[in-house]
Amino acid sequence: MRKIDTKDVLIGILAIVAVGLAGGLGYVIVANPFAEEPPTTLYHQGLPEDWSTAPNASSFSLFDIDGVEHVITLGEILEGVQVYLDDLEIDSLSEWKNYLELTTIQDPISGQYITGVNILDILEDKSIFFAGKLEFDTEDSETKEIHTADIITKSYAKKGKTYFILVLAINQEWLQDSPYYSSMGNFSIMGMYPNDNFYNFNQVTVMSNWTIDVIVNGTTELTLDAWDLMQDPDTAVYRYDSTSDWGANRQYWGKNVSDIIAMTSANVAPDYGVTFRAADGFITPFWKAEPPYNKSEVENGMYNNGTHVIPRSDVDYVNATDTSPGVPIPVTALIMNLAWKIQEFGETYDGIPDDPWPVPKILSYSSGPFNVQIPGRNRANYAKWVTEIIIEY
Repeated sequence: MRKIDTKDVLIGILAIVAVGLAGGLGYVIVANPFAEEPPTTLYHQGLPEDWSTAPNASSFSLFDIDGVEHVITLGEILEGVQVYLDDLEIDSLSEWKNYLELTTIQDPISGQYITGVNILDILEDKSIFFAGKLEFDTEDSETKEIHTADIITKSYAKKGKTYFILVLAINQEWLQDSPYYSSMGNFSIMGMYPNDNFYNFNQVTVMSNWTIDVIVNGTTELTLDAWDLMQDPDTAVYRYDSTSDWGANRQYWGKNVSDIIAMTSANVAPDYGVTFRAADGFITPFWKAEPPYNKSEVENGMYNNGTHVIPRSDVDYVNATDTSPGVPIPVTALIMNLAWKIQEFGETYDGIPDDPWPVPKILSYSSGPFNVQIPGRNRANYAKWVTEIIIEY
């Protein structure tokens, strides 16, 4: 289990400014949201104190990529929230679990607090791990499409982190009991910008799976979806230790990058360069400082001197001290893999190990659906949310 600062997680609060949307609420991020702390009970939940008053039977339909309907009730959502709160109370969240984590945002003009969960957490709870485009339908037959990559960028990206919230309560009142019910209905979404907000929906449909474009010399030669990438997975256990940052100790399942490139015209080239682009714009290798990965690095592993990997950059050193940049990572025969599932066996931070996960975890939206593993490099070079593999030769 991962020890956490309970106060930091319990807050879960971003500031918002009302932008005058008719009937609903909208917001943009501002700094220093609070002149004073909100009430303690709100600080800890943001939901009404009496959950017995919740309109648990209210529901929306979630259709997966195969057209199977999952009826999502408020009562079921609250059961998932309770699991999150129970683990939070003992000051330990398990990284291998899929939580329905609460988030509260505030409108500092009106003082309203809006509390909800991430719609992606609900997809995970229903084992929908690889969704691409989603379509929301309202009671009034309006529709809105958004890709999970956009929600990921707004929910998990480090820069300008915000939340794409499925609203459950406003100012500690259930949404259905609040003054906003007439326009927001039983279920509404609030995002980073006003045009992200979507009110009174009753259906969410997965229109497509997550895909990865393989672009060769500027031409998209392949578009691989989750099914393509999950068949006959390659698996390996990779470990390196670090006393000054994250270490690695994990098993991963996925498709070796060399096998993907073997399906393209680059396969017969004497050499090629490869970069990976993620949904949030992150690129590995760092394009401003490093050349792309070459054919040998992709197919044979990182260059080494027989005992240690030859560092590509300063990031590839571990065990740094105040007087030393650290040492290179030990050599490995493993190669790059586009993983969709991992299991951690007690990975370390500053030399202190986490508890091992008892089961593997499908990466899904918080760090996937596909995450490039690069044995021989520091984890800072790995990329979550891979959307493109770019090859030049």
